[in-house]
Amino acid sequence: MTLSDTLINTLFDGRYRIMRKLGSGGMADVYLAEDEELGRRVAIKILNDKYATDDQFIERFRREAKNAAGLSHPNIVSIYDRGEAEGTYYIAMEYLDGRSLKELVVARCWRRCGSRTGRASSTATSSRTTSWRMRTVV
Repeated sequence: MTLSDTLINTLFDGRYRIMRKLGSGGMADVYLAEDEELGRRVAIKILNDKYATDDQFIERFRREAKNAAGLSHPNIVSIYDRGEAEGTYYIAMEYLDGRSLKELVVARCWRRCGSRTGRASSTATSSRTTSWRMRTVV
């Protein structure tokens, strides 16, 4: 059983109540969590178990958090916290409720592509988009 299988309804790092999984990517899983110290919902990105002991991936993950925390723009989520807990690393960030990137791509393609939607939908499904809601660096 992996760490991600056991996180739902638990308190992560003594602070984040994990509510549900929002999505997965190549190196991390993203969850909706309640920050019990500040009383707000956050998206918490947790490095996959298989990379938690790889120094190169850990450094890349830390660098991602540091670089994103240095940005301030309406189209980029705010970084609230980063840390190490339960044998892995995480980034806590602003949670935005709404449609996922995948849902937006499919909807826009439906309007623009017409009969080619099936192909575009398949492409969107196989792309590395996730179902978690966040603004992205444009």
